[in-house]
Amino acid sequence: MINIFKIFSSTINTYNKDVIKVILYEIYFFIKYFNSSSKIFYEAIFSKEKINKISNSTIPCPLYYALIIANFVNKKKIKSILDLGSGHGRLTNFLSYNTNAKIYGYEFNEEIFKKSVQIKNKNVILKKKNILEINREIYNIDCFIFSDPLKYRTDLDKVVKRIKTIKKNKKYFIIFININNNKSKIMNKKNLIKQHVSSSKKSVKIYYNKIFTKNKFIY
Repeated sequence: MINIFKIFSSTINTYNKDVIKVILYEIYFFIKYFNSSSKIFYEAIFSKEKINKISNSTIPCPLYYALIIANFVNKKKIKSILDLGSGHGRLTNFLSYNTNAKIYGYEFNEEIFKKSVQIKNKNVILKKKNILEINREIYNIDCFIFSDPLKYRTDLDKVVKRIKTIKKNKKYFIIFININNNKSKIMNKKNLIKQHVSSSKKSVKIYYNKIFTKNKFIY
């Protein structure tokens, strides 16, 4: 059983500047989407699961940041999203309610995956996959989300490199929630451009690739 007080403490330490907004939005959306959010909350807080050795098992994606992402997706008219490490599905479900994009999620932990399938929105497509082994299936995905970045920098580097190789000259976005500066350096080396959402929302970092046609920057 996960200690709820530990999660609360982690939330404050991780999102200290936005913690009031995070908590208020959690309450608001918990009430708004009570049927689905209550199930996800229960599974995330009280269920016993094996530790995922390749990911950071911290706290679920705050819905305050999920709303920022949803607004960005709608503004850019993004058609497809893949959550890499979708967990119990709170982000995938939220995006399915608040965007018109096709929502996909990869989750490697078998226990979490089975539970997320039971409580997912009908428009969400979930697959049990190791994100370190993504393949050309992602070719038509427009946006990739790491709501809980991989534990090891080398693993993150491997996944991002794989995305770049598969996507090549197709436009795409990579969105991180709560990625540390050490891991951010990887993105700078990948020749990806950082999208500044706003100075008060630093926990959401968005990157996109450079697309050129006839020596003209188009994206």
